Amino acid sequence: MDALTALHNRVSTGLLTEPAPSHEQRRGIFRAALRAADHGCLRPWRFLTIEGEARNRLGEIFLRAAEQAEGGSLSDAQRERTLAMPLRAP
Repeated sequence: MDALTALHNRVSTGLLTEPAPSHEQRRGIFRAALRAADHGCLRPWRFLTIEGEARNRLGEIFLRAAEQAEGGSLSDAQRERTLAMPLRAP
């Protein structure tokens, strides 16, 4: 499949399922990302991989940041959604 066909046929998914990409697959993905055009000189110099229980801790960090930004006035639904953000993908 050529690049244009891949781009024209891509579909976003809100919730991904197991299995997550393997270490070798992630290395290939990261290599490709580093080769992407970067006219704004914003090329990432590192990638963070968050796995396992760390995903729940990241949700707690997101929640603290959201509460701070909103002055602590989040609804229960907003709190639940924020906590679950890092759990959308394996």
